[in-house]
Amino acid sequence: MLTSLNPGHIHWKAITRVLNYVRHTKSYGLHYGKEPAVLEGYSDANWISDSKNSKSTSGYVFTLGGAAISWKSSKQTLLARSTMESEFIALDKAAEEAEWLRNFLEDIPMWEKPYRHCVYTVIASRL
Repeated sequence: MLTSLNPGHIHWKAITRVLNYVRHTKSYGLHYGKEPAVLEGYSDANWISDSKNSKSTSGYVFTLGGAAISWKSSKQTLLARSTMESEFIALDKAAEEAEWLRNFLEDIPMWEKPYRHCVYTVIASRL
């Protein structure tokens, strides 16, 4: 029997706690300063950082108005044969996220539509 069909005292206590949290935090939010609302993305990769499974790690972060709004770091699903190939795989994943974010921002009413400008820059720092 599913417990969600018959909520008990513990469930009502939990939902009361959630609703109290929402009531007391409704003035919270993301507050952006005077930075322009520009979507920026950064991508990087680490070629075969784990010698056990020979997979590279890639990641990206996107900022809007100077604040991070989307980020990810994960093992690559493809086997890269070079550092450059690993960087291109990471860039491809970042480009997918950039396209989704751009479409999302364009769908927000009264939001300034972003201009179509794309610059790919790979910054790799190795210590």
